[in-house]
Amino acid sequence: MALKKRGEYYYSRFKFRGKEIYRSTGTSVRAKAQEFEDSLKKQLWDSFYLNKKPSQYWITAVNRYTEEATKKTLYDDMLIIRWLNKYLEGKSLQEIDRDYIEYV
Repeated sequence: MALKKRGEYYYSRFKFRGKEIYRSTGTSVRAKAQEFEDSLKKQLWDSFYLNKKPSQYWITAVNRYTEEATKKTLYDDMLIIRWLNKYLEGKSLQEIDRDYIEYV
């Protein structure tokens, strides 16, 4: 547990399974930074030992895709994404499966 303030925000630095983890907590309040670090450790532990994957949401996937896509295909894809958004907004990616698609 090593929280250090660098500039405006606290940063968390610790080791998990021999790998150093170093992240900004995104806050200047020490108590919130501690909560962030504890949550991150729990998420890593659950992911590795319990094989639980963190929930990812539709909008997160869309944002990542738009950042990484080439401009050539982005326009056409955004038309499809806007249409899909009516049905998938607020859904986690784990909820979107064949049954859900057939139901909608």
